[in-house]
Amino acid sequence: SNSDSVDQKRFIDIMNMKSSHSDLYSQMTLDEIFERYKKKENIEEKLLQIMERDIKVVVCRQCHYTSYKQSILCKQKQHYVKICEVKQKFFECIECHKRIFTWSQYPVENCTHCNSLKGFRRTALIRERHGAKFEDEILLLRGEEEKFLNSFVSHEKLPSVIN
Repeated sequence: SNSDSVDQKRFIDIMNMKSSHSDLYSQMTLDEIFERYKKKENIEEKLLQIMERDIKVVVCRQCHYTSYKQSILCKQKQHYVKICEVKQKFFECIECHKRIFTWSQYPVENCTHCNSLKGFRRTALIRERHGAKFEDEILLLRGEEEKFLNSFVSHEKLPSVIN
């Protein structure tokens, strides 16, 4: 009996516990939250405008490769490398939507993911988000819309206007 009351008290204490970070959350106003999301959205929109970017790459003629940085083997053998500035372009497979980038005008090989011959289409630096939508953004087929609250009259029970 005594242990039951101790357990019950402990249970109530645990249920009434709050997060140690709740004070941080309560300090943030809704305006700050919306402002943060607005900034994030603006950055996302700018990144969606970028179709190509200038980057520096290392070219080794002895090893026959182009890369972001010089390989360890190249450094050990003290190969002469040339640093070039190229345009990095972003593409997406038409078939499987796998994203790739290339330093040439157009990807020269088939998609490594699905081996599609359909080719690639240009795309932005980041993938456009098609994530969760708000309830009012989701479109339903005609007749499947939700009824108003407390409206129990369905369209089948409405009196016919045409006789």
